[in-house]
Amino acid sequence: MINLLHKKLGRTLAQTHDKQHTQNLARTNLLGQFIEEQLREARDSLVAVNDTDGHLADLTFHLDHVVQDKVSQYLHRVLTHF
Repeated sequence: MINLLHKKLGRTLAQTHDKQHTQNLARTNLLGQFIEEQLREARDSLVAVNDTDGHLADLTFHLDHVVQDKVSQYLHRVLTHF
């Protein structure tokens, strides 16, 4: 009788341990995925900020050319109407 209770208790403890182990693995996997996602978002934000410098430089360059073109067109019109 004691042997039977001992075996039953052992199985119950083993099942409880297995269930807790499975839950811990699931939590660990979720935490790992969360951390990876947070790092990826942080990295993407940094890349976007770094790319902004290049975009601003391009924008400045293009705006400069637009202004030069408009001034040239204006001067050309003024000189042809003289």
